[in-house]
Amino acid sequence: MTANKITLDNVDFIWFWENDHRKSKYVYIGKGGDTFTFDRKLLQGLMLKIKVKGTRFYTCDDDYEDGDDYRYGYFYPPKEINFDPVDQMEGDGHVHMFYYNGDGIKQL
Repeated sequence: MTANKITLDNVDFIWFWENDHRKSKYVYIGKGGDTFTFDRKLLQGLMLKIKVKGTRFYTCDDDYEDGDDYRYGYFYPPKEINFDPVDQMEGDGHVHMFYYNGDGIKQL
């Protein structure tokens, strides 16, 4: 799989962090049961499409009501959102994941 061949139609899912404190430079792409990583710089146009057509998600720890320790990103397609982002943040104590759908914010 090469970056210039990736479209919204030929992958199972795509997600990326927008405010990860580690300054993640990766976009995570799922296809055929595997997950691939690509440098964000190679997929800027696709990331803009995902911000419009995908869903925004948040991960946080148990004291999320304080609102001081969360990370957010975008996931496409919205109906396929999974636990991969919160699994990645488990080391920071993040155990909750929320996402937007047409009716507001839901917990995954």
